[in-house]
Amino acid sequence: MATAGDVNWDGYSDVIVGAPFYYNGQTDEGRVYVYHGSGAGLSAAPGWTAESDQADAGFGLSVATAGDVNGDGYGDVVVGAPYYANGQTDEGRACVYHGSAAGLSTAPGWTAESDQADAGFGFSAATAGDVNADGYGDVIVGAPYYDNGQSNEGRACVYHGSAAGLSAAPGWTAESEQPDAGFGLSVATAGDANDDGYSDMIVGALDYDNGESDEGRACVYHGSAGSPSGVEPPLDDPALFELRAAGPNPARQACSVRLVLGHPGRLRVEVLDASGRRVADLVEDEFYPVGSYVLTWDGRTRSGERAAAGVYLVHARVDGEARVRKRVIVP
Repeated sequence: MATAGDVNWDGYSDVIVGAPFYYNGQTDEGRVYVYHGSGAGLSAAPGWTAESDQADAGFGLSVATAGDVNGDGYGDVVVGAPYYANGQTDEGRACVYHGSAAGLSTAPGWTAESDQADAGFGFSAATAGDVNADGYGDVIVGAPYYDNGQSNEGRACVYHGSAAGLSAAPGWTAESEQPDAGFGLSVATAGDANDDGYSDMIVGALDYDNGESDEGRACVYHGSAGSPSGVEPPLDDPALFELRAAGPNPARQACSVRLVLGHPGRLRVEVLDASGRRVADLVEDEFYPVGSYVLTWDGRTRSGERAAAGVYLVHARVDGEARVRKRVIVP
């Protein structure tokens, strides 16, 4: 069981619970429950359930928040079914269900499998945070019995979020390079362990050997900028600059954009309302060197009042060149 985030965006956290040996038409197919939070606490009955509809799939052996993988402001959830079969016996499957004002979707908005028999993909699954700081939540999935040169060495895979949801293929993978290490038996976000603005990940290898038999190992991998390769995507024109996504959109109160400068210059960044009226100043005519910067508006006007919910424009200008990105603030 775990937090589900806020799947219906009512301001209350929700809880997800797995019952991997539940049967309802299929033996041990598994079921997952989400209980919604409220001012009085969690609901007595689940507000959402899902099942695998396949015998012995182990659906719900891992459950977690997925963060907000499509940037719509609603929490999403990830569910693992490590014994799911779809072409390969017990290859495993991970499913993400998207949140909405009505709660979670009835069908998964994303699924992935290992395509290898007995890999146990989905034995662990969790949010990875936002490892490339593009404003979308990413998901990490463990397959502790995956083989790739070593038997049962294990693998962990990260899938990147986007406006369309999670990527079909992993943007990052890692393996233990040691037989029977069980790498990926546990996976989780590590927060921002080195305070560089990118989420990091932690992977457990229960039976890793390094001096002692089956002593185990934990590995932290640091996030980095931009693309799955860890390299900031290049500017379309290095002589200019760009505004890119950063943080969820829509957002409550604070919202962010990423500014990428291809040349140094004097920068001015303002927040305008839909009518073009200046609401806030983020940067007032300051010199910035070449680089990538995250600029955050705290949701307050120039007079210090909380801005009303609505559409706002972040307007940036460097040496006569201007860029605009729309951000939405919700109640």
